[in-house]
Amino acid sequence: MNQIVIGTAGHIDHGKTALVEALTGVNTDRLEEEQRRGMTIDLGFAFLNERLTIIDVPGHEKFIRNMVAGVATIHIGLLVVATDDGVMPQTREHVHILNLMGLHACLVALTKCDLIDDPDWLDLVEEDVRDLIKTTHLTVPEIIRTSTTTGEGIDRLRQALLTLADEIILPDPGPFFRLPIDRAFLKAGFGTIITGTVISGHCHIGDEVEIVPAAVKGKVRKIQSHQQDVDSVRAGDRAALNISGLTRQDVFRGAQATTPGWLTRAHRLLVDYTPLPETKLPKPKQRVRIHLGTDEILARITLVGPDSEHPETWRGVLEPERDIYTTLNDRFLLRTYSPMTTIGGGLILHPTPRGKWRQVKSAAQEIPREPERRLEWLVRERGDDLWTLKDWSRLFSVDPDTLLSYLPNTDCEYTEENFLFSRECMDRDQDRLKTILAAFHQRYPYRSRMNKENLKSEFQSNDRWFRYVLEALNQSQSIRLDDQGVALTDHVVTLSFDDQSRIEHLIRVFRAAELRPLDLAELTAALRQEETLVLELLHVLKGRGQALEIKPGIWLLTETIESMKQLLVKHFQDSNTLSVAQLKDLFGVTRKTGIPLLEYFDRRDWTRREGNERTAGESLNE
Repeated sequence: MNQIVIGTAGHIDHGKTALVEALTGVNTDRLEEEQRRGMTIDLGFAFLNERLTIIDVPGHEKFIRNMVAGVATIHIGLLVVATDDGVMPQTREHVHILNLMGLHACLVALTKCDLIDDPDWLDLVEEDVRDLIKTTHLTVPEIIRTSTTTGEGIDRLRQALLTLADEIILPDPGPFFRLPIDRAFLKAGFGTIITGTVISGHCHIGDEVEIVPAAVKGKVRKIQSHQQDVDSVRAGDRAALNISGLTRQDVFRGAQATTPGWLTRAHRLLVDYTPLPETKLPKPKQRVRIHLGTDEILARITLVGPDSEHPETWRGVLEPERDIYTTLNDRFLLRTYSPMTTIGGGLILHPTPRGKWRQVKSAAQEIPREPERRLEWLVRERGDDLWTLKDWSRLFSVDPDTLLSYLPNTDCEYTEENFLFSRECMDRDQDRLKTILAAFHQRYPYRSRMNKENLKSEFQSNDRWFRYVLEALNQSQSIRLDDQGVALTDHVVTLSFDDQSRIEHLIRVFRAAELRPLDLAELTAALRQEETLVLELLHVLKGRGQALEIKPGIWLLTETIESMKQLLVKHFQDSNTLSVAQLKDLFGVTRKTGIPLLEYFDRRDWTRREGNERTAGESLNE
């Protein structure tokens, strides 16, 4: 059963706690100081039924932090306005907080109606409330006049809350467990207890959870919801968790319990910021207080400009003074450092922007708000630094199937290994790689292919992305790709008559040397040509499969290599090992070229080194 959380809001002494007690029979002022002062300081909890929880939040402006901790996890607002006072400063502030935190459903209870004899005054108070609501996105289906003294409107309000709760459509629970902690304490015989409202996922007895920012883990030993022992809780539930392996210092209001590894540690955030009416915009790098979930963090804010598609909001960069754990689309509230006044709030668009300050500010202005377009923008922004579907679903706090549903409206695609990439980045880098190959062909027209490692070095990308781009070009038949290297499909080696003659001369030089490998200096002297030209002619032979370079600068004809293979086969028929001295006698080579030959044979698995000798490799008889 989906749980619905109702949160009270309103000015101090307007009767919120008395109204909750009239609805539920529970006095939520649990602290001695609250009962002594007759004022709610901390959060109080009561249950309207097995499905509905009421959070009673403080109204006094000094306790606004606790009020925000309650609002961060509610589904329905219950705005309380005393008819003897009417709309007051904290009434306005609380209404705007409800609006900034993304709440839509709200009921209004006019309290202390028994104190007012003038019907026109009640109408006037109700009209003031309606005017206030019109400045927000809140939907108020009903304003109900009540009295906790006479019982007027209490049953009607209770029924209205039950009806509205039935209409609330809760989103999917989400792929991971998350609970912002609003209370933490030690209980004799049990250990550490945390309470809060589950805002994502499920948690079962025996699950491992991580407490951030302490980065400690523990197992859930016991769970309560609505003061009953249960086996599990899910998004929307009020929950008390008894967790092993924690100390009292690990848990506090503002910390979070979550599935290990899901929340992102952030030290700079791109945000969508909505100022409260008639408030000044913060100055660049102004020190402010961020209220995020049940946490309060000091930070600096810099606004970079209004949102081009939503002119009522601004784009900005938040820089917390300590790392925080958050995720994309978390809502936050902003208050001035001193005096503490609510000035606005908004949405986290990106918790981990990269780059220098100028790039981050530019990104804050450009990043879209809509999920599909934002995914497309973020994937493109990462470029060749690919993330998996799971990585992206973690950032967006949605399951992979939901993320996949975004793709048809984007230019994003994913690989068989579930890495997401931008089609725009792929097209751009395919063009870049072809440009590198074209320049290589122009610089070395006699080389049929470019070495793959050299191509990768010039491409300057990671192995995975280089492989994906190369495979895409190969599939589109834009390149030729084989073990010897890479070439553009339309690249053709065309020799002049003189160079063809020189090629034939090279072959005669090799054959005259019989089995002896030749180095570039010897070949250059034999042809009496520039070394650069001889090297290009050797690459022509290599491209044709007629020659190979067994070591940089040392060359052989492939026909010679095949002759050597046959001699090796014959040698190992008569002997189990091959020494360097035997190789020199077998092929008529020196140690200078004999060692490179043996290393080449090892690479081909024609021989295998055992100490200072070789034995026959498995590939020798293939």
